[in-house]
Amino acid sequence: MKHVFGLAFAATVAATIPVHAQVQECVDVSLINPEAVCPAVVDPVCGCDGVTYMNSCEAQTHGGVTSWTEGTCAVESCTDVAGVDFGECDFVLGIAQVNGVCQTISGCDYVVNGVDYSPAFFEDEPTCTMCNDVPPECGLQLLISTEDGMWYTFEAIDVPADVELTWWIDDFLAQTGGLVFEAGFDFNPFWSVCAQYESAPCGGLVEQCYSNVDGVAPCTDLAGVDFGLCEMAMGVANVGGTCQFVSGCGSYVGGVNYAGAFFDSMESCMLQCNPGGTLPGCVYPEACNFNPLATEDDGSCTFPPFGCGFSEGAGCMYPGALNYDPWALVDDGSCQFAPDNTDCPGDVDGDNTVGVSDILTLLGQFGAVCD
Repeated sequence: MKHVFGLAFAATVAATIPVHAQVQECVDVSLINPEAVCPAVVDPVCGCDGVTYMNSCEAQTHGGVTSWTEGTCAVESCTDVAGVDFGECDFVLGIAQVNGVCQTISGCDYVVNGVDYSPAFFEDEPTCTMCNDVPPECGLQLLISTEDGMWYTFEAIDVPADVELTWWIDDFLAQTGGLVFEAGFDFNPFWSVCAQYESAPCGGLVEQCYSNVDGVAPCTDLAGVDFGLCEMAMGVANVGGTCQFVSGCGSYVGGVNYAGAFFDSMESCMLQCNPGGTLPGCVYPEACNFNPLATEDDGSCTFPPFGCGFSEGAGCMYPGALNYDPWALVDDGSCQFAPDNTDCPGDVDGDNTVGVSDILTLLGQFGAVCD
């Protein structure tokens, strides 16, 4: 069914392109040194290999792990504990999943081989059986396309099979059912098209809209959308499932307004589009561009005196320099030293002449006590 309403726009269909990330290997065998002597300090760390080590030294020299976290390793809730030997004690640990079935388990301790299994246990069976519940599918995305700039096709994807879509133009119910909706717009300069469905497991109404004023919905995947070769910074957007900085010539591509997909910062994009994901940035507190929100170092850190914008208190801290600042708190790399010019004694500034600037420089050091 086709519907005629107002003002035409063109669109392109965004294609999803997988993004490949380079993952650091957890174990580096070159770090293993059986002859290394580690301190006998009990400060357990959890290696990236899932093994608990007595301290970080043992993690590196005995296990060869490249990263670890403080404390013993712990499993996630609902972890299946089949094959884990908790000992022959009669102490009831709780109820946990064993080969997908909730069972009461007895043993000596939650910690086995340095791994803390306590998060896998529950106090009652009904709570444990929730591990087998399949979370509801609550997806809905809109793809927009046009062939002639007059009629527009809206396609709903990632929709659960057991729901019925309704299509709306502004507040008007235009179509019930179907994953595809077509409409044309001639004289209405302000309009929106929404697809929605009701689902109790999903919390009620699930909706996705496109507005010719506000653009596509936030977190729309922009993979495959060509914004041009311009260097204008447009913002941060979801590209292939990750938040990335995007530049281009403008937010309109093929008549579609993609402005709604952009965020002002990496943090806001990740918070809404990729919660729990990694945020690249500088993770070293002593760096000039330290980002306290970053979770993964991207190699962008800059350290004094290079690449830093200093505030008050920065200057040359070397007493032997021509521009030594006794009040400087941070050395900014600006120190200047007199050249070693034995052919022209008194030429302090190195211009091959002894002039007023040399005399002023020497007078500036008058009265200094030298060791």
